[in-house]
Amino acid sequence: AIGAATGAGMNCLIHTMVQLTDGAAGGPDARVARIRQAMIATGTAQGDEMLDPYQDGAGAALMTQFRRDGGFATQILQWQGGGIVAHPVVGNGPVRLLLHRGNHFVPVWGNGGVAVAADGNAAAVGSIDQLDRDLQRAIAESLGK
Repeated sequence: AIGAATGAGMNCLIHTMVQLTDGAAGGPDARVARIRQAMIATGTAQGDEMLDPYQDGAGAALMTQFRRDGGFATQILQWQGGGIVAHPVVGNGPVRLLLHRGNHFVPVWGNGGVAVAADGNAAAVGSIDQLDRDLQRAIAESLGK
């Protein structure tokens, strides 16, 4: 199922990674702000800059740190062109999923630590409900259900 993450201060990637580390959904807590402030203090990121996990820089470094400290791998599922693009798994351990839709990242729950193989040629749909059903189907197929 699709989770939620704060969009305030462009902290959605940080909030998503905090939740994935905890293994449970939760509202933004003080850790999200502390992590952003630490990134600003070290010159790693700007105040309200989107963190890009696809390129070398603050977003990728953030995800590497969380993966290493949490003992898990990540896979980004990107909603693009009306379909789900499953990016390669990065890291070692059980796979935790993120959904990238527009300029926003959220956690995805229910994959049982398994990577998702999704059909990137899905028909275009306009609703978040259809996206959630497509993700559930992709997760179920990946789990052999």
